[in-house]
Amino acid sequence: MFAELKRAPREREEETKSPEEQIKSLIYVLGDKVPLSELFEQIDSLVNVVTRDYEEHRKVILRTIEACGSQLPHKLNIYALFVSALNAKNQEIGAEIAKMLTDALEFHLSDGKWREFQVLLRFIGELADLGFLPLVAYSSIVDELVSILKSDKKQNLKDMFAMTIMKCLVYTGRYLMEEDVEKYMEAIKEYIGGRVINDFAYKMFHSGDLEQRDSLEDLYQRLCVFKEDRWFSKILTIIDDSPFSDLLMNQTQHELRPLRIEAIEVSGNIPFQEKVFYLLDSEEAMYQKDSYPEKESMDRWILMDIVWNICHFFEINHKECVQALMLIDVPANVNRAIVETIFINLLSNPSFKIAYYVTLLCDLCKSYPRIIPKDIGKILFTVFEQMDAWELDYYALDRFSSWFALHLSNFNLKWPWDDWKEIIESENGNSRQKLFIEQTISKLLSLLYVNRVKAALPDFLHVFIPSSLMTFDGDETLIGMLKEKKSKEEINEYLSNCENSLEKLIHSIWKFGSKSFTFILIAIERSLPILKDLVSTDQDQIEILKLTLEFFQNNHQLISYNLVHPKVLMDFIFSNQQPLNQYWIWRIIDAALSKSVDRNIYLEKEKGMKVDYFENVISAFIKHSFAQDMTLDYPIGILRKYINHVSPSILVDNLPEDISSKFINLINV
Repeated sequence: MFAELKRAPREREEETKSPEEQIKSLIYVLGDKVPLSELFEQIDSLVNVVTRDYEEHRKVILRTIEACGSQLPHKLNIYALFVSALNAKNQEIGAEIAKMLTDALEFHLSDGKWREFQVLLRFIGELADLGFLPLVAYSSIVDELVSILKSDKKQNLKDMFAMTIMKCLVYTGRYLMEEDVEKYMEAIKEYIGGRVINDFAYKMFHSGDLEQRDSLEDLYQRLCVFKEDRWFSKILTIIDDSPFSDLLMNQTQHELRPLRIEAIEVSGNIPFQEKVFYLLDSEEAMYQKDSYPEKESMDRWILMDIVWNICHFFEINHKECVQALMLIDVPANVNRAIVETIFINLLSNPSFKIAYYVTLLCDLCKSYPRIIPKDIGKILFTVFEQMDAWELDYYALDRFSSWFALHLSNFNLKWPWDDWKEIIESENGNSRQKLFIEQTISKLLSLLYVNRVKAALPDFLHVFIPSSLMTFDGDETLIGMLKEKKSKEEINEYLSNCENSLEKLIHSIWKFGSKSFTFILIAIERSLPILKDLVSTDQDQIEILKLTLEFFQNNHQLISYNLVHPKVLMDFIFSNQQPLNQYWIWRIIDAALSKSVDRNIYLEKEKGMKVDYFENVISAFIKHSFAQDMTLDYPIGILRKYINHVSPSILVDNLPEDISSKFINLINV
C-alpha cells in the first residue's frame, strides 16, 4: 500500500500531487514532527479534509487508514484518535472503517502477514479504549486467540497466537477488564508450561554466559512484572485526549462482525519462535533522559519492538526507515536500541537480505556520524571479543563478517587493523576471531579490486590475500569477440574449429571478466546463449565447475552463478574432496539452495507445475553434508534456514537418527 508513497520524496511540492496522493500523504504524515500542542489542530484539520472528500476518494481513504493502522505501530494512538474524531463527525464513515478493520484482520491472518495482523489488532484495542467500538468487541477477538491455544493445531501456529496475545497485553492491557487480563495471563502460563522447547534449533551462541531465552517465556516473565507495576512504562506514549473528550463522548459505537479465527486457513510458512538475547548492558539509571533500559525490563522489550517494527515496515525504502527511526521520541538511548536491534536480527535468523542491514547502518552512520558509529563499534567490539567464549554459531559468524566487509567497503576500508595483529600471530588455528578476520578480507576481495584491499591492509594481513588469482590465459581472439559483442553465430562458428571448445570459452570468459565481479557478470551475460548451447549434460555442468575452480581458485562466488543445476553442484562439491571446513563452500551451497527454493516457487505458482525440484537438491545436501566427518555447525545452520520447506520423510531418509528426530520434532510441534 505504501510502496508509491514511501518512494516519493517528502519535499515534493503538494501541487504536483494528484488529489488522491495529497490525501494519502496527509494521513501518512499525521503526527510527524508535530509538538503535542499542535497535534489536535492537525487531527481536526485532517478530519475536515477527509469528511469533505470521502465520497470522491472513499477507497483510497479506507486503504490508507488500514495501511497506517497495520503498518505504522509507532503512531497507532494518533491514528486511533483521528479515526474516533472522524467517526464523531460522520458515523457512516466510522461504520465503513469498522467493516474494513474486520475484513483486513481476516485478510492479514489468512495471508500469513503476522506482523500486520498483530499491529492491526492493537489498533482495534486503541479504538476500543477511545469508544469507537465496545471494549467487549476487542476482548472477544482476544478470546478467540486464547481458544486456539487449547486446540490441536501445530505448536508453531499456537506459538504465534500466544505471542500475539501477549503483544496485545503489552500495549493495550491497561484498557482491559482486570478479570480478562487474569484469564489471558493464566491461559498463557498454562500453554507455555506444556509446550516443547527445541533448544537444538535456534541457539546462535553455544557456550559462555550470554543468556539466550525462549521468546515466549522471556516476554511472559516481563509481562508478569509489567502487570504488577500497573502497566507503568516510560517508553509508551499516552496522549491526553481531553481536547476531544466532548466530541468522543458523543460518537456512535460500532460493532465488529463476529470472527472465527480458528476457521481461517493461514497460508505461507509460519515462523518459529527463536531464542532471544541481548548484546548490550544498560549503563545509567532509567530515570536519566539518555539512559538505556535494563535487559530484563519491559521498556527494553518495547523500545526494541518499536525499532524492529519500523525496520520491518519501511524495508521498501531505507531512507524513510532511517527518518522514522530517528523520529522515535522516548526518554531513552534510542540510537543504542536501533543498533542493537539491527544486529540481533542479523545474527539470529535474518528477516531480510544482508544488504538491507548494511544499507540501514551505512545511512545511519552518514546521517548521524557523531552518534551511530560509536554504538556500532561497541556492538562489534562486544561480539568480536566474546565470539570464542560464547562459541558464536559459524553460520551467524558468516553473516557477521559479510556485513562487516560490506560496511568497510562503504567507508574506504578504515579500521584500526593493528589491534588484531596479536590474534593473527597467535597459534590458535581454531579461533573464531581469526576466522572472522579471514572471512572479512576474503569478502572484501570479492567486492573491491585486489590492489585497493592490499593497500589498505597492514602487511601482517596480506597472508589472507592470494598472491595470484590467474593461472591460465584465455584465447585472445575469443576474448576480443566477447569485448566487441560479436553475435552468438559468429562465436559458435569460431568455437566449432577449436579443440576443447568449452574449456577455451570458460577460460576466455574468466580472463575477460577478471578485473572484478561486475566484469565477470557482464562476461557471463554476454556468453550465456553460447554456454547454453555447449552445456547439454550433467557432465558438461561438472566440467564448468572443474574449470572454474582451476581458473579462479580464490574467487569462490563464481561457481554459484546460475549456469549449473543446484543438485549437480551438491554432488560435485561433496564428491571432489572440496575443503568443507572453508566457509565459502557453505556460502555456495546456501546460494544453490536459495535458488532452488525460488525456482520451485516459480514453477508451482507461475507455471502451475507440481515439482520436486527443491526436494532433490535438499536431499542431496542433507545426504552428503551430514555424512562428512566435520563440525555440523554449517549444515545445521543451513538446514535450520530451509526447515519450513523440508518434509519429514526427507529428514528420516537422509539424516542420522539423533539429528533427524530433533528436526522432525521442530516441524511437527
